[in-house]
Amino acid sequence: MGYTHYWYRPLELPRDKWSAFLSDWTKVYDALIFRGIVLIGSAERLDDPPVMNRWMVAFNGDPAYEDFLLARTYESPHRMKEDGRCFSFCKTQMLPYDLSVTSCLLVAKHHFGDLLIVGSDGDDSGWQAARELCEGVLGYGRAFHIADDPGTHNRVLIECRAPHA
Repeated sequence: MGYTHYWYRPLELPRDKWSAFLSDWTKVYDALIFRGIVLIGSAERLDDPPVMNRWMVAFNGDPAYEDFLLARTYESPHRMKEDGRCFSFCKTQMLPYDLSVTSCLLVAKHHFGDLLIVGSDGDDSGWQAARELCEGVLGYGRAFHIADDPGTHNRVLIECRAPHA
């Protein structure tokens, strides 16, 4: 095992929401690079750049550990759960690119809402830097927190919205 973030999602994520997600993720990616976080395309191809397009977001860190991949259309239905959601994960070992993974998942959760269930081996403090980065770049992020899900006893990313007056 290792320090892992995981997510459940439908086979296909909506195209219009993907475009908005990709636009926001690109802004966060630029801020990560500005901060000195080095991202590569994959652990197997260290010289390739990260992939960010209409089909997927894929990257790894330097030093590399495990590739992060979030595709608009899921390609591995053998990982489908009984409820029809597909399962993915990324082990980061808390290496510097963990901030990239948590930030990307936070942006995705913002855009895909309940379509995406995000879990983590980390606690809420492990997501603080991602919240601050997204808040600073995009104007949202502060309201997302890792909390225990009483139904599954897993830690999941939720958005805590203030009640409307």
